[in-house]
Amino acid sequence: MHMSPKQRQTALTVLLICCFAYILSMFHRACPAIIALDLSRDLGLDNAGLGLMSGATLLSYGLMQLPSGLLADRLGGRKSLAMLLSLAGLCAIGFALSGGVSSAIAFRLLEGVGLAITIPAMVILAGCFPPESFGRAYSIFLSSGGVGTILAARPLAELNGLWGWRASIIGFSLLTLALAAAVWLCIKERSRPTQASPANRASMLQGIVRVLRTPQFWPLALWGMGIMGTYFAMFTLWWGPYLMQGCGLPQADASSVLTAGAIMALLSQPAAGWLSDTVMRKRRLPLILGAATGVAVSLCMVFFQGFSGWTATLLIIAFAAGTCMFSPLTFAMARETFPMELIGTAGGLMNIFPPVWGVVTQKIYGFLLDAGGGSSPEAFQAASWILAANTALALVCAFMMKETFGQKHRA
Repeated sequence: MHMSPKQRQTALTVLLICCFAYILSMFHRACPAIIALDLSRDLGLDNAGLGLMSGATLLSYGLMQLPSGLLADRLGGRKSLAMLLSLAGLCAIGFALSGGVSSAIAFRLLEGVGLAITIPAMVILAGCFPPESFGRAYSIFLSSGGVGTILAARPLAELNGLWGWRASIIGFSLLTLALAAAVWLCIKERSRPTQASPANRASMLQGIVRVLRTPQFWPLALWGMGIMGTYFAMFTLWWGPYLMQGCGLPQADASSVLTAGAIMALLSQPAAGWLSDTVMRKRRLPLILGAATGVAVSLCMVFFQGFSGWTATLLIIAFAAGTCMFSPLTFAMARETFPMELIGTAGGLMNIFPPVWGVVTQKIYGFLLDAGGGSSPEAFQAASWILAANTALALVCAFMMKETFGQKHRA
């Protein structure tokens, strides 16, 4: 489908707004990592408590994936995205003003619901971009999350030093509310949302069952669970304590290392799509290589300690390459596996697994740390076994996948 210059400009504006939304979503999810020690001091949290607080956000974020898709079908992507961003911004302010553990966890739990914007944004982009350019637009959208991770590293550390973590989080919360207003005012959807008649509700349930009964779905979902669950667990919480306590880096140096990993995530996802489409012309092989890299990095964290300076930077860059770099390819495989009317359902179901398992991984990691002494390098080595187990699961699943490159769908 040919796009006129005006349509192209409108589509690029919508893409820019959606990217800003995903940037802030990733920032709010990742911000506990660099301020973890401040949160522990101010809120009286141990490692297990930190895992519970950060995990509350990931849990609600993951469980909201499918409902957010159904909400977008019912209300439209624009209304859904604006509502979710508003909820996230308000709950982030509540979190920043929390005076105790219970209120902080409650606000982070509700904030995770508002941060589940991926599927509504996907619906908006699918209405703006024709099929031949949607894949590139979606890859740019996903990779923009790396900017949010960057903002949650060195910039947040600097703001934390100037204003404290509470004022810093409130500032980003106000930006989130402003963006919700921009979504409401600037995005216009072409089609009216689908009404949820009894017949449509039955069709939704049938679609969910159909996706779950497709054999190819499970290797894709479990690959994402193991790989992206590991990524979420570390980048949204444990990388900060690992670098500062396990490796002895100052907060400023740790934030710089995290920034390097975020830059790798930002640049690598579009590169992975290009490699898969034009060089390898395969989906399964890159996913195998990504999982194998994740296993290798995790085992380095299990058997070695004392990472500092450039070695810590290389470690986290390799970690990003082994986790988030190839994750968009699972969506490409889903699009080549399922008919178009099931893509949203399949994507929503697949997106449940990584953040929910990230919650479990965060909790296990925290328990293993506490069991090993809490903050020693040896404790972080022992806790990293859960990362090795996750990435090994993903590697097995990658070998079980069927190649889909060049196919429309199997189901």
